[in-house]
Amino acid sequence: MYQTRRKAVWIIFTTGVLLLTRIHILFAQVNIPVICGSGTPQSWQPTLPGTYFHLIESPYDEKGSSNYRFEAMSASGNQVYSVPFPPEIGLDLFTPSTSPDGRYMVFRPTSSEVGLTVWDLQTNATASLLLEPTDLDYLTFNISLSYQRNNNLLIWLDSRHLLLQYYFDDSSTISIDWMIASKVYTIQEAPFSIVESTRQDIIYPELPVPQGNRLPRTEFSPDHHYAVHISEQATYGVSVGDPRIQIYDLQTGGLVYDNIPTTEAYPIDKLIWMQNSNLVFLLLSERNTSLWKVVELHIDDTFLEDWDLQQLINNTFGMEAGIASMIPVVSPSGESIMLEVYVPATERNYLLLYTPSMDQITAFCDYGPGALTEETYPFWGPYEQDFAYYSNGELYVTNLEDGAYTVLPSDRLFVGWSSQDIFLTPTATVVQITTPPTAGMTIATPTAVVGSGGS
Repeated sequence: MYQTRRKAVWIIFTTGVLLLTRIHILFAQVNIPVICGSGTPQSWQPTLPGTYFHLIESPYDEKGSSNYRFEAMSASGNQVYSVPFPPEIGLDLFTPSTSPDGRYMVFRPTSSEVGLTVWDLQTNATASLLLEPTDLDYLTFNISLSYQRNNNLLIWLDSRHLLLQYYFDDSSTISIDWMIASKVYTIQEAPFSIVESTRQDIIYPELPVPQGNRLPRTEFSPDHHYAVHISEQATYGVSVGDPRIQIYDLQTGGLVYDNIPTTEAYPIDKLIWMQNSNLVFLLLSERNTSLWKVVELHIDDTFLEDWDLQQLINNTFGMEAGIASMIPVVSPSGESIMLEVYVPATERNYLLLYTPSMDQITAFCDYGPGALTEETYPFWGPYEQDFAYYSNGELYVTNLEDGAYTVLPSDRLFVGWSSQDIFLTPTATVVQITTPPTAGMTIATPTAVVGSGGS
């Protein structure tokens, strides 16, 4: 990987008083190294770690005669699993997702007749817990797996703890897709059961809406130190509906960043926070292109805008290159981020792996069509060795060492990628944990743990 050789320096201005301002400088006009590997399409590679699960049939295919069936693939071979409950139960369950160790699969309920259901793939037993009516009201139902997972309706905190996130979704009001609460559920082995914790409701701060703007909503940084206030622009002579991004420090109450749409560009209403660094990524959409520009915001420098990464992209791929419409994905460890770059001149896509803490960046040739379609879900493989996404009914996996790629036909989105090869180690070690993890730091963190099915 290449190191960007960026460092912070102090600039002294002498204008009557001594003013120290830290800025970030890229010392060399350099290119990003590009790795283009080889691969064997249509085959699960034995070098891929763990076990990959995907859906091959659902009760929605032919109501009454079909049910959930899944295929698991690993270096040891393939295996098909059929759920032990009847189709009429399956119709009230959705969002199948496997635990990081591959032992359990969980389903979210859609009615009060069926509870949150966990299926033990090792013993074929199931456990169910009826949800409170107030919980069930806000478990947004949408059979699109892309919607379920991109909105993080369910997250595995580890292989025994689940985080369900609750949304208020009322199209007749301005409060659409507001996260209102979360709750942690614990899977216990003896007896096999699900135990729920106390629901944690989210308290939103009262933040001012810019004059003339509308449809305000608020999101949080992973540590809840900052609130991102997003509203639709309706003034300043630009298009109505463009997002205006404001960031508030919740400890001081002060406005620390404000990005107002202009006639040239407007911000995308999704900030990407790096959990293990002082960086936030902001995407800007230019009005004369469908591509985005990327800006780094340095939290420790009062959200100073840094264009070094975009400059590297342009140096390597040309001035017309930009970020494609895949929202950048932070790795499970929080150390790296994956972006997708599209180069109009060559009509090629590249995956851009960036580790800010080490100033390392590498591009990989993307042999797929790019994660550009509506039914697309990008995700990391176990141990962050691989990156994958669905597009146009196929799964594309890229190794992040040598760029080797795998292409597999599959018309269903993934259910999970466990860290273990379940065919070699069918018995998972169960650790009984009595105190569930704290959910507070996870609510605003969109990336699930390694091998989780997301949701």
